[in-house]
Parts: sequence; C-alpha cells; structure tokens
Amino acid sequence: MLLYRGIHYRIDNRVFNSKSEFNDYVTLFEDTGWKHVYGTFYSGSQYFCQQQNSHLRFLTILVFSVLSIVYGIWAVKAKKSYNKSM
Repeated sequence: MLLYRGIHYRIDNRVFNSKSEFNDYVTLFEDTGWKHVYGTFYSGSQYFCQQQNSHLRFLTILVFSVLSIVYGIWAVKAKKSYNKSM
C-alpha cells in the first residue's frame, strides 16, 4: 500500500482466468472500501484507492488479514500435496 498526499493506494498484480473472476476480485476490494481506479482483465496490474469512509479501514484490514491467513493455509496444503506427488 502506498501513501501519497494523504491518499492510500494499493497496487496488486494478478492474472485472471475469466472475466467473472476479475469482476469478483474487483467487487471484493470495493466491498471492503477500495475503489478500483485502473487496470483491466488483461493488464495484470490493478490499482485501488482507499475510499474516504474511515469506518471501513478496520474492516479492510480485518478482511485482508483473514484472506492472507486463508491463502497461507492453502499454499501450505498445496505444497504438501505437490511434494507427495513427486
């Protein structure tokens, strides 16, 4: 997350398999207080600006923390599964 003149920005890099996956991804960010300001299904880089509602800041941090934990658990399980198959 970048801070520039009091505005928080988030830059995220991700490749999408479908446009519906891209739309779900953007909706997730927007539901947690981030506005999608630049990026397309094809660009790979997505740019978000934090909306001004300060009460959403806590919710944003909480949601991304939970998502990080879930992703970490998934990554560990995927690695174990991959190692078993080798």
